Amino acid sequence: MSSIGVLAALDAAIDALAAADPADLPDLGVTQRAAQVQTRLCRLQALVSRDVAAVHARGAAFADGFGSTQAFLRRRLRLDARPAARQVQLTQGLSDLPDTLTAFAAGEISVDHVAAICQASKDLGPEATAGGAEKLLLDEARSQPPAAVWRLARLLRERVDPDGEEERQARQHRDRWLNVARTFQGAVAVQGVLDPVTGDLLLDALAAFTSPPSFADGRTPGQRSVDGLADLCRAAIANPPATVPRPQVTITVALDALRGTPGHDAGLLGESGQPICAETARRLACDCGVIPAVLNSVGEPLDIGRQSRLVPTGMRRALALRDKGCRFPGCDKPPAATDAHHITHWARHGPTALRNLVLLCAFHHWLVHEGRWSISFDPDLNLLTAYRPGGVAYDLVSGPQR
Repeated sequence: MSSIGVLAALDAAIDALAAADPADLPDLGVTQRAAQVQTRLCRLQALVSRDVAAVHARGAAFADGFGSTQAFLRRRLRLDARPAARQVQLTQGLSDLPDTLTAFAAGEISVDHVAAICQASKDLGPEATAGGAEKLLLDEARSQPPAAVWRLARLLRERVDPDGEEERQARQHRDRWLNVARTFQGAVAVQGVLDPVTGDLLLDALAAFTSPPSFADGRTPGQRSVDGLADLCRAAIANPPATVPRPQVTITVALDALRGTPGHDAGLLGESGQPICAETARRLACDCGVIPAVLNSVGEPLDIGRQSRLVPTGMRRALALRDKGCRFPGCDKPPAATDAHHITHWARHGPTALRNLVLLCAFHHWLVHEGRWSISFDPDLNLLTAYRPGGVAYDLVSGPQR
């Protein structure tokens, strides 16, 4: 049968499916059919990718009057610029992933799964991909949604290149931005990209203030999120900064990772499972509530202890009285906007005592950990000195001291 005949038969099959009313099927029948249609859709997506690969390899878009494959996809397939670019990238990435290509063609995984695996392969490199990473990612894709594949890819990337993961996190921190502006119509537009830690904090706060879905109130998920944000802001305004509870960000991390022992993975962030490097884990663990846990060899909890605050309330009050806010030179953040930083980290046997603690705001706390700055503190003189990466002392008035 010619290609035209096959397409005509496909159209007829789709028409037959569309003519069958789901209301005539039992519950189990309609769920099974939805899953079967999804499998066929994935197979069709694989065919589209194969055809796009041929168009790109042969430069066939020129014959149709387009200057590039992406231009062809934007015009003929009516794709936006970003999906068009992704489609071309997928065709190139799949050429080195035969098992993924086979699973895609069989309808076992979707185009979004393929995008995650291709990006992971690019990040991990050909040796790690061929050495078992592709198989792990493919097994995850066959049973889990694409977000789980992205999470596994990040974990593999952190294990293969822990130093690179630290740089990627630093880049995410540098690339954070938020723009809140009033429109000409009087509304307020919010746009931004948050680093993983700040993002988890926002998601947890929004979840606490966002009501669950209800068919009765008629609100969309986006509208419920806006209302939750409004309630969060009202709560912040109603409570002076000194009485606002400490932010809650959950990390799971081995004690040896906090100590910097080689060969140990760093931490996992909240429910998202986003891997974080050891320095980020140490920063978050400076001023936190600790819940000790004993796990077996496969990570199952055997014993969970009770949470205890690392810096108790009385000691924090004494810190606020002594430091009066962030101690970094030139910073005027008040005590309520600071963390208690362990100069020698508690995981490295630094004591939780006033002589080993100073208050730092979120930015300067990040600077001292992930930013590779350092500080020294003389408790007898109550004198803090900050040093740039490389050991040059920082003087706010006269500049670096040499």
